[in-house]
This record gives sequence, C-alpha cells and structure tokens, in this order.
Amino acid sequence: MRRTDSIGFGGLELLQDPDAFCYGIDSVLAADFAARSVIHVKRALDMGTGNGIIPLILSHKTGWTDITGIELQKEQADMARESVEKNGLDQRISILRMDVKDATAEDIGKFDIITCNPPYMKRGSGMISSNTAKMTARHETTADIGDFMAAASKLLTNNGEAVFVYRPSRLAEIFSAAVGSGLSPMECQMICPFRGECANIVLLRFKKGKKTDLIVLPELIVREENGEYTRDILEIYEK
Repeated sequence: MRRTDSIGFGGLELLQDPDAFCYGIDSVLAADFAARSVIHVKRALDMGTGNGIIPLILSHKTGWTDITGIELQKEQADMARESVEKNGLDQRISILRMDVKDATAEDIGKFDIITCNPPYMKRGSGMISSNTAKMTARHETTADIGDFMAAASKLLTNNGEAVFVYRPSRLAEIFSAAVGSGLSPMECQMICPFRGECANIVLLRFKKGKKTDLIVLPELIVREENGEYTRDILEIYEK
C-alpha cells in the first residue's frame, strides 16, 4: 500500500510503497556525493530512479534546475512523478519511463552529471523475491553494471561525471565496466556500518573524456557504538 513519507531536506515528501521497495541510506549518500561536484551542471540525470528519491534530494542540495530521472517500472515512475508534482518541482525535475539500455542522446540529450544506484546483486544470486518490484530493484534483471556504465558514458557530456553507489565486493567489476566504457575513476569512498567494521557500501565518481588519478577518500562511518547515526551522517541528513 502506498504511503507519503516526510523525508526532511527542506520538507520534501515522497510517495513510496513498502510492498514494492523503499529507499535506503545508499540513495541519500549517493545524492549527497553527487551534490559535492564542483563542475558546472546544466543538466543532471538519475538512471533507474525508482521512486525519485535522488532527484528530489538533489533539487534541495543543489541549484540544478534541469534534473531528469529515468525508470523502467511503471508503478515506480508514476509514484516519482506524483512526488515531483506534490513538492512543486515539476519545473525542475522530469521523470521518464524507459529502459537505460534504450536511452540515447538523440532522444533525451546529454547530461553534465549522472547518478545511479543500480541493483547490487547478480542475476540469479542471493534470495530471489517473488515481488517483481523488489527483485528488479535488488537484482540485475533487465540491465547489469556494464549496461549502466555504457549508458552513462553515451549520455554524458565530455568531462561530465558519473556517480555510482555500489557494493565493495564488486569493485573489480564496476572499475572494469567503467574503463571499458570510457569512464575514468576519480574518487572512491568506503561506507562502514560501524567503526572498525568492513565497508558494505562504496561511493564512486567517474570522469568522461579525461584520465584522472583515483583519490581514495577517508571512510565514512554510519553509526556510533550505541547505534545512533554519527555526526557526519546527521550532517548529510541535515539533522
């Protein structure tokens, strides 16, 4: 059943369906990571936008006025559009229903920055949900990391940036896919659930058209020993 959640960030509200899929901290971290970009952004794209959480947060954290989200699942795309309208952001955010593999610059143009929170799990791996929406969000069903990287490369302007949030266990694959698509790794930041624990999320920034040295940023700790969010995470959530 759909519900409307207040997500903060200047009073933004988001429609989502717990029976399908709800956003997590990885989307918030990806949006914040993208918002730190120092390049001049005229147009931004979020691939596989789901319920539109990343475009919504970006509209608050940046002054970007042309943000597009593309999403294959009709129900998710419809909810994203409703959330955009509900927040009065339809002049800044557009939601398109399409497969990332079908997205071309001829159809939707090129973008200065692209964000993506792709499915983390390989096709057929792990527990497979009987819920189609959840399965599509979690598993590589219609597109894999190579498809997302290829799409980002063809839709980016020269010297544009792509920001991905992914699992550290698949770093070799994502770097290989990026380089093979003409994207150069720029920044990497590991996200650890608690201090002293292994990272379970990684934030990555890539550059198109220019080879760069990879900068490994200090790791980000999500929670204190008592389970509360660390100061760094609270700042990202603006609390």
